[in-house]
Amino acid sequence: MTSSTTPAAARKYFDTAMALLDSDVAGAAARFQEATEVDPSMADAWLGRIAAGDEALSTVEQLYTYGIRLHRETNRIGARLSAPIKAGPYLSISVTEASHAGLALASALIDDRQYEKAEALLADSTLLDTWENHQWKQYIESYLMFATQRWPDVIAVAAATLPPQAIIMSAVTAATCTLAAHAAAHLGQARVALEWTDRVELRAGFGGPTETRRSHLETAITAVDPTDFPLIAADLAYVRGMAHRQLGDEPKAQIWLSKATINGALIEPAKQALADPALQLVVTDEDAISSRSNKWDVTTEVSEQQRQEEEHQERRIELLQEGRALLDNQVGLADVKRAVAELEDQIEVRALRLAAGLPVANQTNHMLLVGPPGTGKTTTAEALGKIYAGLGIVRHPEIVEVKRADFCGEHIGASGPKTNELIDRSLGRILFMDEALVAQAETITYSVDLGDIRAVANSDGKLIELTLHPGVMTGYAHAALADRLNLAIAALRAEAEAENRARYGDELH
Repeated sequence: MTSSTTPAAARKYFDTAMALLDSDVAGAAARFQEATEVDPSMADAWLGRIAAGDEALSTVEQLYTYGIRLHRETNRIGARLSAPIKAGPYLSISVTEASHAGLALASALIDDRQYEKAEALLADSTLLDTWENHQWKQYIESYLMFATQRWPDVIAVAAATLPPQAIIMSAVTAATCTLAAHAAAHLGQARVALEWTDRVELRAGFGGPTETRRSHLETAITAVDPTDFPLIAADLAYVRGMAHRQLGDEPKAQIWLSKATINGALIEPAKQALADPALQLVVTDEDAISSRSNKWDVTTEVSEQQRQEEEHQERRIELLQEGRALLDNQVGLADVKRAVAELEDQIEVRALRLAAGLPVANQTNHMLLVGPPGTGKTTTAEALGKIYAGLGIVRHPEIVEVKRADFCGEHIGASGPKTNELIDRSLGRILFMDEALVAQAETITYSVDLGDIRAVANSDGKLIELTLHPGVMTGYAHAALADRLNLAIAALRAEAEAENRARYGDELH
């Protein structure tokens, strides 16, 4: 076929298709397709294909590509042609112009998860060549943010003020408000979600798409007939129900969820929510959404725990430096400093072995500091708190300082539960037990108090700083307790050792 006969042949197919469109849709679709095969630039034939039921993304793309040529063939034969194309989850846009095709294509690209292309297309100012397109663009842009779970952006777009000349359509307003209500609920803003739902009045027999009669609801800004837009009505009821559930009002939640129906059948999310009263919407926040490495991909969000770890990482480095400086400023304590240095090496080696999949030995993080009052044990414990937090052994650098009364009960059997409760409260921090063996008062048997100390020492994952009277644990023979502690002994006086032997004996049982 020569180039001179191509337009004529394509027009013949097009004219035949137009004649068949009302009576033989399948035949019309075939002729429209033949017209586009002969002349791919015939925009009216692409629109005809869509009117005949061809909803493929590629067809919409071709229509938009050649949209500037629309009306050439229909004007030639004195006909009118339009096609409804899906726009967002709730509506269809009637396409008669190239800009309509662009808006419809943006929606189709969103459905196909081509979000960057959709965003670029929506940024094209030529789409706003009619005043009605301003609201359509707002709705489809809200849908882009909705589909990618960028909830704050959904609300921001939906709340934007349109030009005063913009044509406002009730159905488009209702659809946009429904998307914003969903977004607010997913941000955990239940009352805001309800405010968005209250902007839409569902009114049977509503007069038309641009009607502006005063609503029966004080907060409503638009009204639609639920029989014309059943999915909007069902989704509004569903969001209302889930918002009331977030607020803890389950009776209202049940009422609204039971209204989330289409043709009398519950929509699936409402059915699941009614079956499980504990079911809640997945709630996120703006920080999580902003953390995405790909702004369109929800799976690239950094979890709250990961974000906190990143925030703490710099602080850990500072704490490690502060702790080392504080410990270095302590006079003497060579054994303590050496033990901490060895511990840092052990942690580094342990991490390397774990990364390589090699076995690692169990490690205790307990430390026993022994020395007379005034030798810096409390300051050393504070330094260790910073170092351990810097190394990630504990989450918080603060030490929890306790005395005998905090973990010892007044009678046999009371100390164990009290000690356990104390340990649980101190998780994530260093538990600093000051003057620990004051617990061994003459009026209480040593075995009770040693049991308290043993309970603490046997609690893995907690650093215990036991500060004692001079040499109170020197020469002890309690192997089970000794095995649980890394010992760093500083400023121990020989005369105190003799005094303690005379007072407590050679063995501690």
